[in-house]
Amino acid sequence: MNRYKFFRQFHICLSLFFLPVALLYAVSGLAYIFGANQDFMATKNSYKTNLVLQKGEEQEAVLQFLKEQNIKIPSDVELKKDKKQGGLTMGTASYSINVKQAKDELVVTTTKRSFLGNIIMLHKNKTGWYFRILSISFGFSLMLFYLSGLMMTFFANKKERKAQILVIAAGVFACVVLGYISL
Repeated sequence: MNRYKFFRQFHICLSLFFLPVALLYAVSGLAYIFGANQDFMATKNSYKTNLVLQKGEEQEAVLQFLKEQNIKIPSDVELKKDKKQGGLTMGTASYSINVKQAKDELVVTTTKRSFLGNIIMLHKNKTGWYFRILSISFGFSLMLFYLSGLMMTFFANKKERKAQILVIAAGVFACVVLGYISL
């Protein structure tokens, strides 16, 4: 197999491998642009109790409350500080529980995200590290696709080089100008 065929085959295989990731980013990106966020169609339930959390015993108290109320316990039960909503949180991107202490009242909120909400969370990299590796690989591959595509175009079709350069220049101009005036 010659070098050109190898690179072409490599390009095709990598493109096909990352096609699902590209579609996920396209769908979630468009949905986000049109106003959907990670809580789009999420099911949220709030529960109030007069329970007061004691320092160092928060996790056990929350788990006990969830069991008593027959509330689904998330797969990750480690309580962490929730910077966005305040209070403490446990769970994963798809199902989480937020706990806030307000004087003599404890508010427990469960969030079960929809399919679209989950893929937006993947897009925003708010999930486990496993998908992050795939996303970073996809980003590098995307740069590689465009650079190799440019090289193939410039070397394969020399007759239309002027038109190709004009189209690239128009794309750069549109990106820079529209980006600048949008900020």
